[in-house]
Amino acid sequence: MIAEATNQKTDHDLTLLYSNKTPEDAPFLSDFEDMEKRNRHFTFVPVMTRSDADEWSGERGHIDAELLKRYVSDINKPIYYLSGPGDMVEAMQKMLVDAGVNEDNIRSEEFAGY
Repeated sequence: MIAEATNQKTDHDLTLLYSNKTPEDAPFLSDFEDMEKRNRHFTFVPVMTRSDADEWSGERGHIDAELLKRYVSDINKPIYYLSGPGDMVEAMQKMLVDAGVNEDNIRSEEFAGY
């Protein structure tokens, strides 16, 4: 979706909060970084859950409401697309609803086998 929006030069604001254990575990990390450079409407926020101080200078820990609010000024405005392992998708849905996001604005797809 982000690649298509970048290729089409859409003016929709897009923010990707992208959680992985380490940069080495993050598929397409450099691709997303490149897309962010080419699309002024795309904000890429990689978040690493297990990186040490020497190898990662970006966001750390788990995606929570506080992190979301640092990058999304009005959390009730976007449509949220969640994708990943079932437990992660479920936790993100709960976090969004607990933060006050309307459930009608949340779309999700679970992938097994991680």
